Amino acid sequence: MTIVELMVAMAIGLALSLVLIYLYLSSSRTFAIQDEAARLQESGRYAITVMSRTLRLAGYVSVPTTNRSTVFATDTILAGTEATGTSSDEITVRFQGAASDIVDCSGTAVGSGVMAKNRFYVDSNILKCESTIGAGAATTVELASGVDVMHIVYGVDTDSNYVPNYYVPWNSTWAVATIDQIVALRFAILFRSADDMRTSGKDDGTYTVADQSISRASAAQDSRFRRVFTSTVALRNRILPAF
Repeated sequence: MTIVELMVAMAIGLALSLVLIYLYLSSSRTFAIQDEAARLQESGRYAITVMSRTLRLAGYVSVPTTNRSTVFATDTILAGTEATGTSSDEITVRFQGAASDIVDCSGTAVGSGVMAKNRFYVDSNILKCESTIGAGAATTVELASGVDVMHIVYGVDTDSNYVPNYYVPWNSTWAVATIDQIVALRFAILFRSADDMRTSGKDDGTYTVADQSISRASAAQDSRFRRVFTSTVALRNRILPAF
């Protein structure tokens, strides 16, 4: 083999190596993007599932024929705090347990006649739930990370047909009579990926999170994926007759 032939062979080998390296890096990048998107989807679905299940329990009483106004005489069934922009809302619900099948946000069983209080909030981009069962100490569980913001609106029924006439943010000045008219709620959570995953450009989009419009145009921009997860929950224990 002449020197020329050797150099040609080396050039071809180098070109093939570069092609293989490019294909490997490209496939690795594609896998990383798909994996991050799947994690984002999984986190959002889990958070929506746990919150919806727990919020739906608001006002549940162990004995159906019990007057709920007596059971919750000193504790409000539903309470919230309202924030704006990139600050997150909070929501607290109270309910009683049952002989079986009633669990709090951490999956801990709540016994019949026992009062439980669950508070959902965002702290350091982590969706958390603080649960108090009976006279026990409060425990906090982390439900999902990568949360930019959470906002909640409440469905108010003004004509007693158990259908919300409108949805509004929580108002700290609401009277008990107004709170008693809340028959549904809608919550939305803006999730973000753990790492920068966009192949080009920064995230300068605008996201509708319940009643808030969150713009990334003026924020500290990054290249993360983002997605809003939304759920509407009927507070079925609020619309059932109170004996």
